[in-house]
Amino acid sequence: MLECSIKERGEFTDELGNETKLIYSIVTGKVTLGGIAAETYGVSIAAECKDKVFIETVEDITPCLAEITELIKKLRDFQVTPITLKDIINDYVEN
Repeated sequence: MLECSIKERGEFTDELGNETKLIYSIVTGKVTLGGIAAETYGVSIAAECKDKVFIETVEDITPCLAEITELIKKLRDFQVTPITLKDIINDYVEN
């Protein structure tokens, strides 16, 4: 079972004047490898614009809470949206 806790909020206005509210959350999960259970952390972003909500989640990015907390701050600072989250995380994990 996944647990989700809101860590950061942001908003921006696009070139058409539409305001988008963003919520960045840490997703907590558990994995078992070789009989050993470990807690893992991922990211979920929800964007609300014009009464529509878009959500994207990437689970199991890291077992380190400090690392995912820092990542969430960067995602907020760069106004990453649900549409680009998976690409951004793929680049992050590869580096």
